[in-house]
Amino acid sequence: AMGELLRALPEDEVLSILQAEDPSLRSVLGVMASESKPQLAELLLARPELREWAAGPARAGGWSAWHLLAAGKERVLTPLLLALDDDEARRVLGLVNAQSELQIAVWWTLAEDDGAAMAELMGARPAVRAFLAPLANLCGWSAMHVLAEHWGEALAGLLVSLGSEEAARVLEMGNTVYAENATVGCTLAKHHAPHFLALAAASAELRARVLGLERC
Repeated sequence: AMGELLRALPEDEVLSILQAEDPSLRSVLGVMASESKPQLAELLLARPELREWAAGPARAGGWSAWHLLAAGKERVLTPLLLALDDDEARRVLGLVNAQSELQIAVWWTLAEDDGAAMAELMGARPAVRAFLAPLANLCGWSAMHVLAEHWGEALAGLLVSLGSEEAARVLEMGNTVYAENATVGCTLAKHHAPHFLALAAASAELRARVLGLERC
């Protein structure tokens, strides 16, 4: 009901409602982003003028509505991003919480909390995949590293769909801070050996690249 109401109101009224706070200083936007995610995602899809505004802090600690939509297992952010164009999807994924100690970006939150959804997004949108490839957190770990550690099956499925050459480049991606045992391939082998071996069996070309990985 709230989502339907907000979609029908003028922009200034919608913003006034979303910015309203309860006695504990929780904004309506923050509550929706945490507890009514599908309704907020529908609102942001229907009202493009609200998307940039939603990049601002929605909850204490500097977390934006986009970060909150990425968190958890509800899988509401990925369908929304797939409905947006590449430029806007990249802007959302690149949003950083400057107040967090590790400068957490939306892409990191999504990859860590629902790597299967992240893999789906990267598989469907080459431009988004290319945008994410060079990005890393302050410790040097990329989205692909996160998938390799926590979501091995999703990463393996993504890599098989990409073809041997691009899959090999992903597996050879290193950590930008640490030099040892830090490629995506080594991370996958360490945490999800069966999926690593399945990649090696996928094609002779990929097998040669996988078995030639160094620093494992």
